[in-house]
Amino acid sequence: MDLLGGALMMGAPPGTNPLISFMPIVAMLGIMYFLLVRPQQKEAKRHEQMVNALKKGDEVVTFGGLYGKIVGFNGDRVSLRVDEGVKVEIERSKVMRVVSGNGAERSEKPEKSSPRPT
Repeated sequence: MDLLGGALMMGAPPGTNPLISFMPIVAMLGIMYFLLVRPQQKEAKRHEQMVNALKKGDEVVTFGGLYGKIVGFNGDRVSLRVDEGVKVEIERSKVMRVVSGNGAERSEKPEKSSPRPT
């Protein structure tokens, strides 16, 4: 027991709480949560909302890189027309993003136009 107590207090001045030495570790875990875990959760939530809002006629890009137009739904599957006479069926969650007709990503918010200099 004396060995363990000595190992815990090694390097700490007498009279300080040994839990104080764990504060940097707790702070690092908190920082890791806010830098890594929380943004990933936000992105997953945004992707889920986008997938739930898919509708016929949307032009999409899959995680595999296929561009296509949604022509139908079958449960958790989406039918895409990638070319005339070519349809593929993919899992709904594998849609990466919705794009407009010219290949530009459709924005969630309307863009503000900047005033023209005169």
